[in-house]
Amino acid sequence: MKSKAYVFTVSLLILVFLVSCTAKAAPNPTAAPNQPTAAAAVSATATTAAPAAAKRPFVVTEGQTIDDMDPGKNWGWEGNFLALEYDTLFVAKGASAPTIEPWLAADIPTKDNGGISADGLVYTIKIKPGAKFHDGVTPVDAKAVVYSYTRMQKLATGVDSVTADWITKMEVVDPLTVRFTLKQPFGDFMWSMTSTYGNQIVNPVLVDQHLGKLEDGSNDYGSTWLHDNEAGSGPYSMVAIDRTVNTLTLQRNTSWWRGWPTDGKTIDQIIYRTGIDSQSARLMLQKGDVDMALSLDASDYEAITGKTGIVTEKYPGVQQAYIGFNNSSPKLQDVRIRQALLYSFPYDSVQKDIFLGNIMPMTTAAGPGYPEVYTPKTVYTQDLDKAKALMTAAGYTPQNPLELTINIVAKTGTTNTAIAELWQPILQGIGVKLGIQETDKGVWGKAWWGCNATTAPNMGELSFLAISGDYPSAWETMWQVYPMISGQKCTAVYINDPDVNKLFDQIAGATDTATRKPLFESLYETLNERAYALQMGEQMSLIAYRDVVKGYEYSFAAGDGFFPAYAMWLEK
Repeated sequence: MKSKAYVFTVSLLILVFLVSCTAKAAPNPTAAPNQPTAAAAVSATATTAAPAAAKRPFVVTEGQTIDDMDPGKNWGWEGNFLALEYDTLFVAKGASAPTIEPWLAADIPTKDNGGISADGLVYTIKIKPGAKFHDGVTPVDAKAVVYSYTRMQKLATGVDSVTADWITKMEVVDPLTVRFTLKQPFGDFMWSMTSTYGNQIVNPVLVDQHLGKLEDGSNDYGSTWLHDNEAGSGPYSMVAIDRTVNTLTLQRNTSWWRGWPTDGKTIDQIIYRTGIDSQSARLMLQKGDVDMALSLDASDYEAITGKTGIVTEKYPGVQQAYIGFNNSSPKLQDVRIRQALLYSFPYDSVQKDIFLGNIMPMTTAAGPGYPEVYTPKTVYTQDLDKAKALMTAAGYTPQNPLELTINIVAKTGTTNTAIAELWQPILQGIGVKLGIQETDKGVWGKAWWGCNATTAPNMGELSFLAISGDYPSAWETMWQVYPMISGQKCTAVYINDPDVNKLFDQIAGATDTATRKPLFESLYETLNERAYALQMGEQMSLIAYRDVVKGYEYSFAAGDGFFPAYAMWLEK
């Protein structure tokens, strides 16, 4: 099944990622000297305040403004605060290579406990008793779960492709048991249910009270009302949104079914100040006007690291930077040429000098922060002798170079240009003349994602891409790039490799790690050997907050825009 998110996720995030890492700042001498690994964060923590619980609002900044808050439609940063207003059946926990944990669900279904049928098509999920929505009356039960996923399917606005599109039948077995039957075996089904996109359970009674009509007269399934309201059961409820001054206020749900600490260490109110640019957010954080700045640019993060009263941390992010190849181009048909490109790339310089260390090396097509990532035998590091030998064997030399062009999407900052200009003379030395051209965003998107890059005029053979998973799955992240899906005109890298397609299908149908592991290993090796794209690295999430904030834990699945307010408190 092909995700409807394919074009949206990839083409939008290419800009978000590359802009956020553009600025090149001088190294901060007070910053931690070691780069973070996939298992740990590098932290520069300032003074420690005396332990005490404060009851003032927790104030955060966010660069984007709030659009649609309907969880059945939302596919933006709003998912970060919707995760505080709503509960889901499962969550992905961990700062790297996370694991699935039950949330509303009583346990994790498996074939061994009877929760997953032998053919992998039927999932039976039990729900914890006692959960209620914010009205304090309506139970969060099997009926509410079926209502929420059915509603998402009927809205069909795109977010349904993450989880709901895989479901062909939903049943209320009993008040606390729901059964999903899938259209086909899907080994990532449980992972998909941890996504902050589309898995929130809504109050069916409240939504039904606010049904409306769309312009064409069809049922809006409450989406007009939910654009500015909420119907959740989560730890916080929305008390006010002001789109004029770009603020959102959430209040602690004191009756939350999961309970609260008895020592009073809670955040009672959260105020989001949205539409705040990175530099302004940094200055506000330094002054103490806000407690946390979400999604800071690299330059502002570096500028604030080591400052008194500020905590800065780096973690693996879900987004990855690639240089995609148009593998349908006659110039790239020889695998030796593609391999030479990978061996020629200055990985270390790009990662350390251009991205300021805010990007993690990748040994294969999925970043090390994802689960189920294994190092293949073929790994690319810069080896110019090997690159030159491959180009010579393919018939090209510095005196008789192969001419290639790389697309730089206009207005994406200086990072892309800096990378291309750094690579350009290196390629010249192995027999590749690299042209660099700036391309209008709309023209580029229409050609590359419209599957016309091969025939479109003035479209280069190479292009910068950024790929992000909708949930923490290596399969789903790579699925957006490499396999040819039924009904799809092209892949992100213009291939139709039967071996690759088969491996993706086999992994999709496998529900246990023991079966998936050798398939993944074969997939990683195949992709690296055939060199369909160049992996620059996995994005780092840059976290910055005041040292009075306690209890923060990073979530790889949710990224740098989310904070677990239900486990946090302020000391003053």
